[in-house]
Amino acid sequence: MRPESPLVLAIDIGTSYIRAAVVDHCGTLLSYARQAQVLITDDSGKAEHDPECLFRVTCEVSRQVSMEYRDRIDTVSVSAYQLGMLAVDRSYNPLTGIITLLDTRARTTHHQLCERIDMRRIYEVTGCPPLYHYPLAKIDWLRSTDPHTFKQAKLFLGVKDYLVFRLLGRPFTEPSTACATQMLNVKSLEWDPAAIDAVGLDTTNLPDLVPSDKVIGQISNASCDLLGVRIGTSLVPGVYDGGAVALGLGVFEADSVVNFGTTAMLRTARRRPTVDAGPSMALQTYYLAQDTWLPGAAINNAGVVLSWLRDNLLGGTYEELTEEAASVKNSAGLVMLPFLSGERNPEIGSLASGVFSGLRANHHRGHILRAALEGVVFALCLVRDALLRNNIPLGTVRVGGGAARSSLWMTMLSTAFDTNVQVSCSSEPGLLGAAMVGHTAAGRYSSVREASCAMTEAGQLYQPDPKLAEEMSAQYEVFKDLVDLLGTSK
Repeated sequence: MRPESPLVLAIDIGTSYIRAAVVDHCGTLLSYARQAQVLITDDSGKAEHDPECLFRVTCEVSRQVSMEYRDRIDTVSVSAYQLGMLAVDRSYNPLTGIITLLDTRARTTHHQLCERIDMRRIYEVTGCPPLYHYPLAKIDWLRSTDPHTFKQAKLFLGVKDYLVFRLLGRPFTEPSTACATQMLNVKSLEWDPAAIDAVGLDTTNLPDLVPSDKVIGQISNASCDLLGVRIGTSLVPGVYDGGAVALGLGVFEADSVVNFGTTAMLRTARRRPTVDAGPSMALQTYYLAQDTWLPGAAINNAGVVLSWLRDNLLGGTYEELTEEAASVKNSAGLVMLPFLSGERNPEIGSLASGVFSGLRANHHRGHILRAALEGVVFALCLVRDALLRNNIPLGTVRVGGGAARSSLWMTMLSTAFDTNVQVSCSSEPGLLGAAMVGHTAAGRYSSVREASCAMTEAGQLYQPDPKLAEEMSAQYEVFKDLVDLLGTSK
């Protein structure tokens, strides 16, 4: 009898949910589970995860999916959100919660950091624009507002770094996660001494860098029991969550990827890092793996805009709302800036807000919905424009996420981008991407490129609609004018 093939336990740590799946080398999710984790917030802008609770939930979700396949799992591979940070003391005990990407407290001291250092130089070296979301700004905020805790801190870790410590007994980080600290040289993939020194640290205060796509050790026996895997299971650090999604969508078979969920990102795979040559610093460039970088950017407001309209104004299901948007030929001159929670683009800023412009008595629900869908697409077009300005073409775009189920939204995206858009068949591209890295590290593929091409499947293809093109082009010009006029609050 032919022995059954080895499997990967893929773990994805998000800000709202922790997910896990057991995945075979063909890309089949054999089991899947997720569990919400509590975000600790208050009126100060705090948005943290409790480190112990996060580890406990990770183990619970992993056990749910792994127990049936315990004897076949030989590798655990992890993806996790970027921009998180916690301080630990010399015994690796947490001194803070995990300060997440949703935490806004560093905004209060970020202007002082920007005055103290050359942010253009930091951007060109690290690929990270001057935003308070990065750990560099969070560390500076801690130093300014809680010097006692800052002095006690031995190491500053990301969420995945902390999980690796709990599983191996020693903290490590990998380049795709470290790229979003604003402290890593995006070209050399080494810590940048000048950035670190700017916040009173040195390289001993940061975890050692290891490759994202290699086995870095065996999980401790105690942690194997907690995860529900056999003793001797290998750990692969994996890539950050957006990188895992890009792999799971098939970034190497397409030219670019859009993950279109509550938020959205547009990124393209390149053999070298690229920063925005212009003054806007609109691109972020993160490392993926194996000499591949992902220039592009994310937007805060994508599916959340439709959720807001549904929950607060219009009711109904997402399918009913998109059908209502499709019931009108165009938005009849109505334009929406969908910046309900500000934006990461430095030229728009975190204090920008949502705006409807051109609202008249003849507009009804369908026009409002269509303008909202177009507004999200136009926000992604700003990222596309930044890529094109820097000689990075989109080519064919592979799309995943909840919005990919809307044929209207996908047709709008294809028309506005003026390129073919192909929907991914994977419902969990992040877990699939994490598994690709795990199977590659285990030797079942020669590269993550090979794994991504073998384990992904493309779905429906959308092409630009010439009937929409002229109308959307005119609307986009109005949208950009409004951004210039209203969207510059930092």
